[in-house]
Amino acid sequence: MSAITLTLLGLFLFGLAAGSFINVVSFRYKPGHRLIFTHSVGGRSKCRSCQSTLRWYELIPLFSFLIQGFKCRHCEHAVSWQYPIIEFLTGLLTVGLPIFFIYFFQVNHLIGLTEGKTAFFVFIALWILATYILITVSIIDLRHQIIPDQSNLLLGLIGVFIFFIKLANKEVFRYSGSFTKNYIEILGASQNLWLNLGLALLVTLLFFGSIIFFSKGKGMGLGDLKLAIPMAFLLGWPDALLAFMFAFFFGAAFGLMMIFKKEKDLKDMVPFGPFMVLGLYTVVLYGEPILSWYFSLL
Repeated sequence: MSAITLTLLGLFLFGLAAGSFINVVSFRYKPGHRLIFTHSVGGRSKCRSCQSTLRWYELIPLFSFLIQGFKCRHCEHAVSWQYPIIEFLTGLLTVGLPIFFIYFFQVNHLIGLTEGKTAFFVFIALWILATYILITVSIIDLRHQIIPDQSNLLLGLIGVFIFFIKLANKEVFRYSGSFTKNYIEILGASQNLWLNLGLALLVTLLFFGSIIFFSKGKGMGLGDLKLAIPMAFLLGWPDALLAFMFAFFFGAAFGLMMIFKKEKDLKDMVPFGPFMVLGLYTVVLYGEPILSWYFSLL
């Protein structure tokens, strides 16, 4: 195998292991407690149905689920599909994000620039870490309709680091670090990253704050605002606004589908965190192609 193939395989296996850890944390999380504490990460893993302690060969990410026929080998109760889905998704993103960032920012020009390359790989590592947290947040919000403050603080810290990396390495992160590429000019972005960040934060506070204030917390929870702020740090302007627009589109489509299927009505709360995360990655991975298609229609 070539070095590149081995690296990609290693990243995928690491992602599978990270996905397994995310499953443990999200299943063991208790509302009101910290996201990661001794109970959430310590102790032997057990079947959630029969409480049998699982052996090491029953805990191999993805493969154990497939080999055991999607069920516990002790009680034969079906194992939640969350396990393989999250493990595979995390593995896929752990491999896919570095490839995407290298292609998107066209880093061939970094050859010979030691500082630029170091900053770029730190940028990738931080985005992968943020991805793990965002996946965990999505699962917990779906299960408990709550977004832990600890996750928002971690995301905010990562967002600050990413911002300063882009600020100090403008020759590496083209288009002012925006995932909309040349459409930043049409969308009113500036070459001044401080100004872009300030605008993203201002719009985030006004947009989410207004919904919370005028709906008295019924239209949206404070946890969504707390998640939106670190997302603004991660994306900047105009990417943050586009991510929120996509989030509301996905959330509205899901809500209408649930109402149509008579599984929910207009008074029911729908966890918005997963749609915010989906909106974020829609902008990161497909923001420029979607804008290109949109403006081609005009």
